[in-house]
Amino acid sequence: MTTTSRRHFMTGVSLATGGLLLDPFARSVWAEQRTLTVNLADLDLPDGWTRKEHRTRNDSVWIVSAEHPAPVISIPLPVENSGHFELHLGMVVRPKYRNAAMQVKIPGQRVWRRVRPMRFVEDSVPAVQDGMLGVFELDEGSTLQIRTEPVSYAAIAYVTLTPAAKPKTISRRALAPGSVEPQTSNTSPKPRASAPRLMPAHAGVVFDSAMTMSTFRIEKPSDLDTVLAPYAVSTFTHIFWGTGVGSYSPLYSSEALGWHGQEQKEFRADHRARTADVMRMLARHKVDPLTYAIKFAHENGLQLWANDRISKNHEHDFRDDYPGGRFLLKHKDKRVQASDFTPHYQCTMSFAYPEIRDMKVRTLAEQAKYNVDGLYLDFVRKPPLVGWEPAVLDSFKKQHGIDPKKAPRDEWFDPWIDHGCGFVTEFMRDLREALDRVERERGRRIPVMAQVNGDWRYSSGFPSCRMEGLDPVVWAKEGLIDFLAPSEANSLWHQGQSFDRWRQLLAGTDCKLWGAMAQKFREGQRSTEERERLGPEHADLDPWRVMRHASDLYNQGAEGVYIWEAHDVPTVPQRWEVLKRIGDRQFLHDTFSSLIGPYDGSHTFRQKVLK
Repeated sequence: MTTTSRRHFMTGVSLATGGLLLDPFARSVWAEQRTLTVNLADLDLPDGWTRKEHRTRNDSVWIVSAEHPAPVISIPLPVENSGHFELHLGMVVRPKYRNAAMQVKIPGQRVWRRVRPMRFVEDSVPAVQDGMLGVFELDEGSTLQIRTEPVSYAAIAYVTLTPAAKPKTISRRALAPGSVEPQTSNTSPKPRASAPRLMPAHAGVVFDSAMTMSTFRIEKPSDLDTVLAPYAVSTFTHIFWGTGVGSYSPLYSSEALGWHGQEQKEFRADHRARTADVMRMLARHKVDPLTYAIKFAHENGLQLWANDRISKNHEHDFRDDYPGGRFLLKHKDKRVQASDFTPHYQCTMSFAYPEIRDMKVRTLAEQAKYNVDGLYLDFVRKPPLVGWEPAVLDSFKKQHGIDPKKAPRDEWFDPWIDHGCGFVTEFMRDLREALDRVERERGRRIPVMAQVNGDWRYSSGFPSCRMEGLDPVVWAKEGLIDFLAPSEANSLWHQGQSFDRWRQLLAGTDCKLWGAMAQKFREGQRSTEERERLGPEHADLDPWRVMRHASDLYNQGAEGVYIWEAHDVPTVPQRWEVLKRIGDRQFLHDTFSSLIGPYDGSHTFRQKVLK
């Protein structure tokens, strides 16, 4: 054990230069504190873990690391007197590698926690990034346990403790409208003067459950808690839980299509094979992951919605060794066609055919029969749902007496778009009827949210929806959806969003807007091989930029916001300290104010309507 007393704790030490990397999470609370440091040089390591000394200009750092799979390592913590301590972990970043991740557990904690360093644009040098794991009540003999994660490496450069005060819990229950509760860290700027009390916000997280199962270490059913537990102590209110690998391989016990990995043994993608292994493990324990997630959410005051990717398929999904693949093979002639009458490159199935609509209604009704709080329909994965198929052409010619292949474009284009949207609207009506039957059994309404393409450019917003067979305005007017979440075409990457036009289009309906947000941005392009070896091609978005975006969307009239494909969000410790407050609308208002609102500035410029 080493004891140090220093004015500033050095976070973000560069192993290449021995200097300091700029750390946005540096904490002044460390000033004049007595820091306890674990001596990693003398730590007993099990097989699979290695230790290497890395010399810098002024010092040396011992790095303890392992590749998956490796046994759990237990690190004795230098606690002499019981009390509360702030625990920090030095997470090592390898040059160009963005697949660092590990799980940690403290005595008294039931659930493992996944942690990793922030992914920066500049990643060409090795570095150590500080991770504040939280404040814990520790006794003499306490240990920190660390275990590896699939497709990731684990590497640490230090473990330190500092005496701390007992933390205050932040949760959606504790935050009444208008309250601003103190943080357990100094990562927050000082709020501005408090404004009038605001209604509580709704904040959600969209799970790609397939990628979650393939990247998190899930070896027994309770390991699913590692994925879900962070949201139980946060201001998030909704979890949108992914229910499939693509559209025809369910991640629940489906009567229509079985479950992912039930029959299929060989997979084109490794992550699908890992997900299938998790599903088989859950099946052996007689655990349905959708049921498990619902139970956890409801026990912790969260809503859980079934998140269905309406039409996400790949060429390799058409195969005969699982029910969904056989369905696709049987109906391969019903794929969406491009205007040259070849199969569309997005490999989507056409909703112009009753068989395709009926199967989707059937699987969504199955999900609704679980105790879900609603259905989240992801139309961004992937349009178009209607194209130039024979069923579309023949019915259009019969209804309008026009052949689009021969007539001038001006004669057929507008009615052609209406005609295409009609097929998906018919599907939405059929879905509403099926949900009505489920609702009569359950005794309550099952709300529906739709995510559609609709970024800030008007030409690629509502018009692009209609070009791809989607008319969410008609859905809203007919009461087929309760919430609409317009988003950029690929919600993985950060982009601004304007609701100005959408508010006008939805005026007079009961449909409410939600804001879809990304939490990363694309700054490179990696091949499939590089992504497997080095990790993702994106960098993480600064949490305060995400928070500002949420505030902006609330100010534009969003009833709620959600972070898309955000199962990984809680894993960067200090980033999570910020983002877990995203559902505290008063805090956002006090921090960012309401100066920014609609894109056209209509909330600040006064005008009088002339009658």
